[in-house]
Amino acid sequence: MKDPQQPGTSTPPTVIGEGCVSRYDLDEMDESYGTEFPEARRLWDALHPADDGKKGAPEEKPNPPSAAPID
Repeated sequence: MKDPQQPGTSTPPTVIGEGCVSRYDLDEMDESYGTEFPEARRLWDALHPADDGKKGAPEEKPNPPSAAPID
C-alpha cells in the first residue's frame, strides 16, 4: 500500500430495481467481485451436520395454556 491515507477504490455491484425489490444484477457480476465460493457445500455440511434422518424444521412446542380471564 503506497499511502495509508488514500481512500479505498472499491465499488458495489450494479443494482436493479428500487426499494424492497432492489437486487444485484447477476448478469453484471463476474470473478472480479469475488462471488465464486467453491467450498460452499463443504462449509454448509460442516455447519449443518445431518441429523437422524429428520427433514424440515424442528418440531414446535405447543404454547402453554393462557391464564383465565379476570372478572
